[in-house]
Amino acid sequence: MTTKKHPAHDRWVCVDCRWSAKIPLIDDRLASRPSYDCPKCKKHMLWTGTALRPARRGDDEGWLIAERLGLAGRRFRATRRRERFPRTLAAVGPWLELHERGRVWLVEKPLSVEKVPGGLEVRSGRRILADGEPFLILHRGVWDEGRLKLSGDGRRPLSNPMVTLSSTRRNVPITSRTRARVASPRVGRT
Repeated sequence: MTTKKHPAHDRWVCVDCRWSAKIPLIDDRLASRPSYDCPKCKKHMLWTGTALRPARRGDDEGWLIAERLGLAGRRFRATRRRERFPRTLAAVGPWLELHERGRVWLVEKPLSVEKVPGGLEVRSGRRILADGEPFLILHRGVWDEGRLKLSGDGRRPLSNPMVTLSSTRRNVPITSRTRARVASPRVGRT
C-alpha cells in the first residue's frame, strides 16, 4: 500500500450557492492575491484558508458564521495549536472582538545577530529585541509565534540565539536568514 501526498490547497466558498472548491495554495503574504468567481452564480468567492469544513447546504447558521469570519479576515488553518472558532452566530461578535484585541504584527524585516559585551543582541531593523519578547517566525513554511531566547539555565547567555515556538515548545536557532515579524509596540495593550 502506498500513500500519496497531495499538494496543499486553499478552499474558496460561494456563500450564496453554498458551494466550495479546492484551489492550489497561494501565499497569503503576497500583496496581490488572485480572486475567483463562482462558476454557478458568477459572484466573488470567499477565500477561507486550508482547513475549513463547509457546513451542509441546509445549515443557514453555519454558512453565516463562515461568511462573517471570512469577511473579518480570519482564515481556517490546520496547525498543531487548534484555534476554536465559534459554533453559534451569537458567539461570532464577541469572539471577533476578543481576537481583534491581540497583537498587531509589523511587516517582515531581516534579523541581525551581534555579539555585544555580556551576550548577544538581536535586531529587527533598528529595533533591539529583548529576551522573552514575542514575535512571528517563518518555520517550515508556516508563520508561528514564539519567544526570543537569549539566555539559558541560570541566566547564562547562549552562544546562539533561539526562538521557543509556542505551538510545539521547540527551540529553533535564529540566523541572519530567519524571516520574522515583531509585534507593534501599542499603548495600552493587555
